[in-house]
Amino acid sequence: MQLPVIILKMFYVSCDTLIKHNAHEYSETWQSLFNWTQAEWKLLGYDAVEYKKQINSDVEIPRSKKDLYLLWGPKTSTSFFKKEQK
Repeated sequence: MQLPVIILKMFYVSCDTLIKHNAHEYSETWQSLFNWTQAEWKLLGYDAVEYKKQINSDVEIPRSKKDLYLLWGPKTSTSFFKKEQK
């Protein structure tokens, strides 16, 4: 399933909007479904450093959920190596 990012942008959807509607709860499955490039994530306003800071600083999110939420976003080569080490 490929949802074009340009269509989302036309309706003023951003990463913040997706998070407000709990898209990050789908964890890495979200990327598997939509297969957006890093450039497309950037178009939606995704900033990996800011996102991780936001998730890690929220004291109301249990650690187990944080681990899942942190897998949401574009795939990187480092996430592949982290999975291999587990």
